[in-house]
Amino acid sequence: GAVIVMQSSTGKIRALSSFPSYSPSNVGEVLDDTSAPLVNRALSAYNVGSVFKLCVLTAALRQNIKPLTAYTCDGFVNIGDTRFNCNNHSGHGTLDMTSALAKSCNCYFIGLGKEVGASSLYDTCLRFGFNRAYLLADGMTASSGTLPSLSSITAQPAALANLSFGQGDLMLTPLHIAVMVAAIANGGMLVTPSLVEAVTEGDKITEFDTATPRRILSDANTVTLRTMMEAVISDGTGASAKPEKGTAGGKTATAETGWYVENRLVTQSWFAGYYGEYTIVVIKEDGRSGSTDCAPVFKSICDAISEL
Repeated sequence: GAVIVMQSSTGKIRALSSFPSYSPSNVGEVLDDTSAPLVNRALSAYNVGSVFKLCVLTAALRQNIKPLTAYTCDGFVNIGDTRFNCNNHSGHGTLDMTSALAKSCNCYFIGLGKEVGASSLYDTCLRFGFNRAYLLADGMTASSGTLPSLSSITAQPAALANLSFGQGDLMLTPLHIAVMVAAIANGGMLVTPSLVEAVTEGDKITEFDTATPRRILSDANTVTLRTMMEAVISDGTGASAKPEKGTAGGKTATAETGWYVENRLVTQSWFAGYYGEYTIVVIKEDGRSGSTDCAPVFKSICDAISEL
């Protein structure tokens, strides 16, 4: 898995860890390791799942769709010939945006994605930079991932439905998700992640220039989004992410990959959120769920930060 801790206001990366790790002084011993320690998982693309629901909510708020917009989840929804099951097969009942995010209701977001429309959702993805790669340093580039084309999600209603809860062909890196969460946490400014603090040459130290953040969301909408993300921790699937001190907001995800190992579906677990001035993203490969695997790691990082 991997963890990223990034300063929300500047995009400066304060921690970027990939597991399992390796010793740079003895690379040879891990070349044949099947767990692939040489892969930087923080910069690799994965199936995203429900952390993408933050993007759908952003698109909805940009269209002035009201947060109290209600939908009744029966546990499944049929889109054409395709049946989509919710994470609660018995149904969540009637929800608004806040409770739908807290309970991670897939059916609600399929309906919301349809109301938002493919073009607006795709435009919001572009605003968050989901179509670009990030160069952090020489030889260290985050994957560009895979953002389905507008034509592909427009062609079939099921494709838009899949995207609306982060499934289908969508694949993004933990760094992409960190940039999205940082924009919500910092009041709507898109930051460019940076890893190099300064360059030294002899006794001369030159601070590394970082890109100026630019506004992509209104401050009012980010306040609404943060309230929803905080409800995920206080009343939803992210309860195990709650720090001992202070307030945090976030989102869990358990993303289906479509891969099977010995008849067992492989899923990727996520938790992405903010605490104080930091954005924190945690991912675990082949996990059980974001709430089980990643939310407690988020909490432990928050608690350690609070002690600094």
